[in-house]
Amino acid sequence: MARQTLARQKAMGLVPKNTQLPVWSSDIPKWSSLSPEQRALQERMMEAFAAQLSFQDAQFGRILDELDRMGQRDNTLIVFVEGDNGPDSAGSPDGSLAEVSELANRHLTPEERATRIDAIGGPLVHSNYGTGWAQAMSTPFPFYKQIASHLGGTRNGAVISWPKGIAQTGLRSQYHHVIDVFPTLLNAAGVEAPAQVDGVTQQPVDGVDMTYSFANPAAPSDHKVQYYEMLGNRAIYADGWLASTTPQRRPWQMVSGPNADTNLAPGYTWELYNLRTDFNQTRNLARSNPQQLARMQQLFDAEARRNNVYPLDDRTGPARSGTATRAYVPARTHYEYWGKGISLPADVAPALGGRAFRVSAEVTVGEGVLAAMGSNLGGWSFGVENGRPAVHHGLSALPSDQFTLIATDALPTGRAAKLDFDFDYAGGGFGKSGVVRIFVDGRQVAERPLERSMVMQDGFNENFDIGFDGGVPVAETPGRSNAYTGELRKLTVDLGPVGQARARQ
Repeated sequence: MARQTLARQKAMGLVPKNTQLPVWSSDIPKWSSLSPEQRALQERMMEAFAAQLSFQDAQFGRILDELDRMGQRDNTLIVFVEGDNGPDSAGSPDGSLAEVSELANRHLTPEERATRIDAIGGPLVHSNYGTGWAQAMSTPFPFYKQIASHLGGTRNGAVISWPKGIAQTGLRSQYHHVIDVFPTLLNAAGVEAPAQVDGVTQQPVDGVDMTYSFANPAAPSDHKVQYYEMLGNRAIYADGWLASTTPQRRPWQMVSGPNADTNLAPGYTWELYNLRTDFNQTRNLARSNPQQLARMQQLFDAEARRNNVYPLDDRTGPARSGTATRAYVPARTHYEYWGKGISLPADVAPALGGRAFRVSAEVTVGEGVLAAMGSNLGGWSFGVENGRPAVHHGLSALPSDQFTLIATDALPTGRAAKLDFDFDYAGGGFGKSGVVRIFVDGRQVAERPLERSMVMQDGFNENFDIGFDGGVPVAETPGRSNAYTGELRKLTVDLGPVGQARARQ
């Protein structure tokens, strides 16, 4: 695929004729090495991804058709950026059925994934293609998403359309960054950036207006310097030169890989490339031109200080990104919510992974979900089913990783009750076991051990929902709503220590 893609890129004039493919990484299997079963799974994952792209393409087409219908197409500036930061490799060389869940909760075996091949493309899995596909789609650049030091993780194609404003169509090769889109749109619309908004003085606009290139395809680039940094991987561009660090940790090792909770940022080595003669970063000049590398490193330091990049932190495990720290949210162990219909983003909701907790609800007994977070791929749900208090826990895409505890006796519908759903965590780190218990008015009515608990919820758009379970639910209720039918006066959540068992009285 990579060779075919490069050939087409050369034929279209998108890359120099002498461009060579980067060396294929030894930690990514080649297609020829895969078994028929592995190829079938990888093919299915890419088919699902391609179908999603096709769907998105059709939606873009609807927008353009509407602009044509309105007669506004010629005087509309359209900026289309292909992707955000390179093809995603976090699914691991094997691919995944649920990216976050397999990174944080339980990494499935190829055989286990194969049992769910028919679910790929549907709502019950959140599949991601293997890293080999990511590297192939980065052609001709090295690496992929999250690796901000290399072009496979940062360089994306873009298309700009404005028939009344671009006299000469065709390719443009000037260096630009996504921060340039904003000033370009302002200038094209004849609008100045406000100095203040609601009395707050605005920061200077760092981007460069790209409209100069609309009139002159051969104009030299106005964007001279740009820094990059993500999770310790960093680079600095300056007038055709690119200095970048050598990656230390692969994206699929983010949560549970070696040193995931160790800050390696000071220990990176640097590489140096001249993009004028080495379009796709294949010839490292760090040893042969140490003076230029030193200048670039000094420039990165200056840009990093100006843009508040320091301190560098490349930790990716639970100690940083899981349940232990949320730098912009004050630490809390007690939450209170009043009534139903509340939905909170995960960042400001109670973090239930890797710890003991108790969810308490003051209700009149009805049917449905009282509170839920995540999905069947990684999440918790608490509610009432057929008049009986119930708990559901999802760990992975496998049916065997779905946990259910339902009380034996039903409560009369409409009566007032206080329901407590308690998880007594064993501690000893993240993803450990515990005991789930249900209480009604202080009396225990159900208990069951949970062998392995989720570390992080899965589903990037899944919220902490109260009185219902939106998005992809933790537990399906085919043919009916999961919204709670009784009154929910108050719901509280109390959290235990992160990664530890509760202190015993």
